[in-house]
Amino acid sequence: MRKVLISILAFFAMACTAAVASDKQKKEASATQNHEYVDLGLSVLWAKANVGTSQQEPYGKLYAWGETVSKNGFAWVNYKHFGSSLTKYCNKEKFGVVDSIMDLLPEDDVATQLWGNGWRMPKRKEMIELIEGCQWEWTYDYERTGIEGFIGTSKTNGRTIFLPAAGCSAEQKKDSETRAKMGYYWTATISAYAAPMAYYYGFSANSSLIRRIERYVGQSVRAVKDKPAGLEK
Repeated sequence: MRKVLISILAFFAMACTAAVASDKQKKEASATQNHEYVDLGLSVLWAKANVGTSQQEPYGKLYAWGETVSKNGFAWVNYKHFGSSLTKYCNKEKFGVVDSIMDLLPEDDVATQLWGNGWRMPKRKEMIELIEGCQWEWTYDYERTGIEGFIGTSKTNGRTIFLPAAGCSAEQKKDSETRAKMGYYWTATISAYAAPMAYYYGFSANSSLIRRIERYVGQSVRAVKDKPAGLEK
């Protein structure tokens, strides 16, 4: 009888947790209804703002890789796709359950889940295309907003995109320590060499590189969408 009661309580606890996450996701989605894009002459269209951006959150929210709701703390112990090892997106047995999925599926893509309408996180190759397809310049006060970050100007058509330096959040690092100093932007692609890591675009006023970092870390997401048929590259 005691075991049955414990099982029932555990079930309801899981159900409540799922309901809270679902409600939070709906609130975040409703806070960002209109999503403008810029055509930089690349293979995809890029959103003009980060996922989770609002008047209260001008930098946007931070998300762990493969999670669709934001949270206050980021660590392996509360990462969705990790138990004692990886439970999804893994290509080697030493890291966890092998499924050989290298790019995010729609159900785990925060841009897709919150924005819909064809929005998704950029793949590694698309992020590289953005970096190489623009001239980049650091700004300390973007359009007099007081927000620091990188302005990219398309080498193809001269249009611009702004990536605020929103920082990151992890077990030993809070976003307040890196905000306005560095930008961390997820790609949808995990590392082929170390599945617990995924690729991201990291930049500061002095450097910018595609790097790998642990998937539980909270970082910014800039969404992309495929170009409609007939729209020139």
